[in-house]
Amino acid sequence: MQSQINKRLEFNYKEIRNDRQLRAMASKEIISEETMDNAMIDKLFLRTFRALRIDGIIALLNSNTDDYLLITRKEVLEPIVNRQFKNLKKSPDTAQVFMNRETMPFYISKIHNQRLLYIKRLLDQQKPKSSTDSKTNKG
Repeated sequence: MQSQINKRLEFNYKEIRNDRQLRAMASKEIISEETMDNAMIDKLFLRTFRALRIDGIIALLNSNTDDYLLITRKEVLEPIVNRQFKNLKKSPDTAQVFMNRETMPFYISKIHNQRLLYIKRLLDQQKPKSSTDSKTNKG
């Protein structure tokens, strides 16, 4: 199921680069009215994509085809965090501060551990109260 969800978030660099509206916005940002410099537009797109990769917003899936993945919290990160912490349930102290990068998909490599732990806290807050609350109510 994860791969089906990710398919919607995959895109190709050329599709973005050749988008008429994005090109127009880029040209307004970097080019004077009398010139149209495609090399400068290309540099802007490349630098933007590089910054987004470094920040963990997008990930390069295939360098030969320039396919990327948009890394969203709901569709990409939450399922990974859920799986990760289910695997670490046996040692709860470790699970609170440690994310095992070896068992994660490669495209998560740029995501900071603190961001993943924040998502875990959000997911924990959304969960219904555990069986410890029901034990307290019985007592």
